[in-house]
Amino acid sequence: MVAPGDRHVVVANGPGIAVLPINQDGSLAPATDAVVPPGKEGPYKREQGLGAHPHQVVFDPAGRFLVSPDKGVDATHIYRLDQASGKLVANDPPFVKSRYGAGPRHLSFHPSRPFAYLINELDSSVTTYQWDAVRGTLTPVHIITTIPATFVGDNTGAELAVAPSGKFVYVSNRGHNSIA
Repeated sequence: MVAPGDRHVVVANGPGIAVLPINQDGSLAPATDAVVPPGKEGPYKREQGLGAHPHQVVFDPAGRFLVSPDKGVDATHIYRLDQASGKLVANDPPFVKSRYGAGPRHLSFHPSRPFAYLINELDSSVTTYQWDAVRGTLTPVHIITTIPATFVGDNTGAELAVAPSGKFVYVSNRGHNSIA
């Protein structure tokens, strides 16, 4: 993801998050920072041996905070990007925990209200968070399943999108093969 100010690219690269400066010609310079977020592995076989495994990076609507769901440690990390040094600075608090084994995957912010929505890959749920744009904190408000209670097959949550109006949140299911 290109950071606000167009001076850095920030990527989730499997075991961590890296910051790469953008040169004047648009090419990328070597990383100025690479962090492996802390946390305990989740209970599922898919999480074992992964350690931290950030799946996405996204900036909040104001561009002040970087949020990164991490399915390996069941947490969503929150950082600030120091534009001068290209270093990530952990927020206080540095993360919000998900339910054990949830496997947070993708997060999107509401276009005009202080909410964020997170698809949890491994337990097929969506968590709604209250977003505090001043402190850079996520507070869980509500969790809902993405599949019918009668579904007995295997499923994982995949993608999440918030309608531009903010009235709808869509999530895809792999296994149930549906959009909720």
